[in-house]
Amino acid sequence: MLPATAAHGIEQHLDAAATHLAGVDGETRTRAQLRADVFTGHYLHAAATAGLDPQGPLRGVVPTVRVTIPALTLLGRSDEPATLDGYGPIDLDTARDLAAGAPAWVRVLTHPVTGTVIDVDRHAYKVPADLKRLIRIRYPTCVFPGCGRPSDSCDIDHRIRWADGGTTSADNLTPACPRHHPVKDETQWGLHRDPDTGDLTWTTPTGHHTDTDPPPF
Repeated sequence: MLPATAAHGIEQHLDAAATHLAGVDGETRTRAQLRADVFTGHYLHAAATAGLDPQGPLRGVVPTVRVTIPALTLLGRSDEPATLDGYGPIDLDTARDLAAGAPAWVRVLTHPVTGTVIDVDRHAYKVPADLKRLIRIRYPTCVFPGCGRPSDSCDIDHRIRWADGGTTSADNLTPACPRHHPVKDETQWGLHRDPDTGDLTWTTPTGHHTDTDPPPF
């Protein structure tokens, strides 16, 4: 039986390799067939030579294994288990070995009671699933004034754009429907957040201010 970390890494690589090959012109195999062929061609036949041919068609395909390790556990002050994304708890020795060999770190802040992710490192643009849930609970609908589209069918938008230095955090994310998402980014409308109260306010192109959910006209 393979260790969980090894099995998960292989699974991630097979998915990444199949996705890569599926985009090649003329490719007709199904994803399942691609995964099987990659496994056969590279993990069985090339195992003795350390895996993939660096000049082969999968050059540059790198699997990502994500492990969440509580800070106190990493410091040896707690026995709270680490979690391998997509698998579950893993033993602490394996987690510490992975942490020791990690080429880089991504900071993730979680709520101290619920464990929900509320902020991630500047390097992470993608919004974690539990942070999306938090935003959709906080804002049940699109935050554009008068729009009642449920947040479940909205984009999770960086209020301050990622390209402008905005972070992937609870304070900088809001649901915006496909119709109103580009309004903030491509027009003179602006969305602002009060740092003390957390209230959101829109500024119109003419300079007027309105709440995200104004009273009925």
